[in-house]
Amino acid sequence: ELISDLITYPNPATNFVHVKAGFRTNGATYKIVNTIGATVKSGVFTSDIDVSQLNSGIYLLEVYDGQKKISARIVKN
Repeated sequence: ELISDLITYPNPATNFVHVKAGFRTNGATYKIVNTIGATVKSGVFTSDIDVSQLNSGIYLLEVYDGQKKISARIVKN
């Protein structure tokens, strides 16, 4: 069974967000966008993303696999 979305936990997060994706993530990229639309972090997708350097707040995690983009809201403590 495929996960149709991104599952992120813990949420809210302090240091790392663990991500499960319902699509192939080989070669996928990610970016974390703040509430005003600015990219605050980006890179090659891994299942554990370090958010320790982000300020507390609400962010949008976007994962792009070359064909589709899936997004999930994350909260940083």
